[in-house]
Amino acid sequence: MKNEIVKVNDIQIECPYNPETNEHFVVIKPICEALDISFAAQTESIKNDPILGSVVSLIETTGSDNKRYQMLCLPLRYFYG
Repeated sequence: MKNEIVKVNDIQIECPYNPETNEHFVVIKPICEALDISFAAQTESIKNDPILGSVVSLIETTGSDNKRYQMLCLPLRYFYG
């Protein structure tokens, strides 16, 4: 299945598809960069949230430098909140 694209502050962010769970995920770090907010602070907020903390996960995906990384992600269905 093809990756989805979300737009945040006119920046296109690719959302990887995980065939194991049959859903798309949003990588948190590029969202934080697009919004100019602290990734570390947002990570803590997500992990401490009663709903988001239970669905956040590390997923291996390709970074902007085309290397593979474990990245903190949320399911796309939770992104628009």
